[in-house]
Amino acid sequence: RYTANWRRLVASLRQRGLRTLLPDDVAAPIIATFHDPDHPRYSFQAFYEAMERRGVIIFPGRLTAAGTFRIGLMGDLVDEDMSFIIQAIDEALTEIGVDRMAGAA
Repeated sequence: RYTANWRRLVASLRQRGLRTLLPDDVAAPIIATFHDPDHPRYSFQAFYEAMERRGVIIFPGRLTAAGTFRIGLMGDLVDEDMSFIIQAIDEALTEIGVDRMAGAA
């Protein structure tokens, strides 16, 4: 279940132009770390607050690499939770003015 959730989240965010910090073959399915979007309107704090308003808490990746954020996938998360998180990310990025990223499909 963890691996399936991780794969779905990573694939969805890559389609939106976000990049993972680690290659898939060394990443653990309990947490996904992404580079901050390369967009002039992006700020981690604004994104964090927009996600929090939607009931999703993300973590700064500042301990592992500057310019990243992390999403935990541990616990009793199911496919519906992944849908909720992905929708929250889409809405939060739109809210802060990051509605299209370079490389997005």
